[in-house]
Amino acid sequence: MESLPSRCQHSDIRKFDGIRCCLACGLTIFEEDHNADLASWSYKHLNCELGQEIRLLVLQPGSCADDVTCNIIHANLQDKPNYEAVSYTWATEDGDAAFSETIQCQDMDIPVTKNCLAALRTLRNLTKKRVLWLDAICIDQKNVQERNHQVGMMDIIYSTAAQVLIFLGETSTKAMERSLACLRHNMLPKDTSSLMKLLNKRWFGTYFLG
Repeated sequence: MESLPSRCQHSDIRKFDGIRCCLACGLTIFEEDHNADLASWSYKHLNCELGQEIRLLVLQPGSCADDVTCNIIHANLQDKPNYEAVSYTWATEDGDAAFSETIQCQDMDIPVTKNCLAALRTLRNLTKKRVLWLDAICIDQKNVQERNHQVGMMDIIYSTAAQVLIFLGETSTKAMERSLACLRHNMLPKDTSSLMKLLNKRWFGTYFLG
């Protein structure tokens, strides 16, 4: 079992292609640049002196089959930008947290996990841009100082967002809606299998048990 710095107390650590990642809290250590052959996106430094500067992902419209393309912009929360925050897990339900996929940002590649790519495909609008904040993309994970600064701001980032979108993975929308409707009325559905599948999603274990 690989270990991460002492500030991570979780045991769910996985190693993927030169990356050691905690699946519970998302803390990541990059051991080598495994994307050196790609024209990779280069982060411009956030001005931490401003106190509340963040990056936002402008998700370009497209159909499900289209490549995911985006722009990344800087914004100051004190200016009250209009954006939505996304809560999701880096890993898929089977624990795959490898940065094995890419999205396009100004003709350059940003490595992402399969679950992150699935979230962006699901949240993408057919005709309109969507402004989002996702930790894995909007924080330069290789910059420890920035990462610590941005993690310390996450409560503000989520509370300032127009809304928080929760991506539970690729699942049956109708089954999930039925389960949630029953829960809202303090009822158990007749068929509890869909409810149990919903509650067994990795997201619940990460944010409620992790």
